[in-house]
Amino acid sequence: MERYKLYLFDFDGTLADSFEALAMVFRRSFEAVGIKIKDEDVSWLSRVPLDESYAKLGAPEDKADLFIEKIKYYLHSEESVKLTKFFPDALDFFERATKEGIKMGVVTSNEKRHVYDVLENAGLPIDIFDVIVGSDECLEFKPKPDSVLMALDKLDYKGSLDDVVYVGDSHNDYQCAINAKVNPILIVRDGRDTTGFNTIYKLTELLDF
Repeated sequence: MERYKLYLFDFDGTLADSFEALAMVFRRSFEAVGIKIKDEDVSWLSRVPLDESYAKLGAPEDKADLFIEKIKYYLHSEESVKLTKFFPDALDFFERATKEGIKMGVVTSNEKRHVYDVLENAGLPIDIFDVIVGSDECLEFKPKPDSVLMALDKLDYKGSLDDVVYVGDSHNDYQCAINAKVNPILIVRDGRDTTGFNTIYKLTELLDF
């Protein structure tokens, strides 16, 4: 596979297995506003903006602020952090990339603080990433390109966009990369249809020739 000068990644579902954590967060947050969700809802809930999922499930408009408050509370809870684990291939990628001096960053719909907490819990240095952009910094999010462009701006990146890749596990991630005019790659961690997408099955494929 082609080598890039900058590797940007989505976080949940791409670098970190956060299914159990998000199931807990969504279940308790929606219960607080009178909505019950099932485990099979977690995958799609994690791939769409909160306001979109809230409306789709018919949650009461007057409790939207309470819902967001609960999401933040449970997301940053010790239980959520401990339930979130880096995928083995992500850890392998980190090790190889660090040894080779490869630049990498995170562009996530989650908050930056949560990424830091998960890194700390995993015993990894916070500065393992050259940049982290979270939803608490960028108001316009995926599939809009703003978050990826913010990451490039934070890095003061002056190179060609052809040398940048954004890897994610959702169609929103893929479209975000296209909109930002960087290379899009979809990592497949489930049985979803990948027709028409540039795909990989392990992050270490990014460093294989």
